[in-house]
Amino acid sequence: GIGDGAFNQNKKVTSVVLPNTLKYVGDMAFQTLEIPMALPSSLEKVGRYAFTYNVFSDLTLPSGLKEMGDSAFAYTTVKSEKAYIPASVMSIGNASFYGSGIKEINVDSNNKNYKSLNGVLYSKDGVKLIAYPNLKADRTYTVLNGVTTIGRSSFVNKNLTKLVIPTSVNQLEDAALW
Repeated sequence: GIGDGAFNQNKKVTSVVLPNTLKYVGDMAFQTLEIPMALPSSLEKVGRYAFTYNVFSDLTLPSGLKEMGDSAFAYTTVKSEKAYIPASVMSIGNASFYGSGIKEINVDSNNKNYKSLNGVLYSKDGVKLIAYPNLKADRTYTVLNGVTTIGRSSFVNKNLTKLVIPTSVNQLEDAALW
């Protein structure tokens, strides 16, 4: 593993190659390096703010990843503008993709905890909207009927001009409509 804050804000680091034996990346381990990154296939856990402000060609999360901390990939540049969450992911922290260069978030249909509808991340049971992609081009969005909670920092999209919230929603978590 790589410990908490190991390379946090270290501007002397200009490239990183993570080995395929790595299972854990700690909190803020690579925060604000602003360099190209790639995730190893062995990765199982990503800590809070671990990869914020970095660059990914593609954000296809490894098939063995189980856990992502709060803001794990916040403010990342993603050249493909897509994120893919495998079936193995059991826990996604708040604001994991907040402000990232993503147009769509896709989830493996076999994931037991999460699903994606038109590129928007929801809990599998459809009661919580977790993340609306920052670069999604739609001007209008209608939240899925039956959603009761709009998650923390779910909306940071500048293209969105109209948001339709169903009457089933009874909770807006902190900064839900930032």
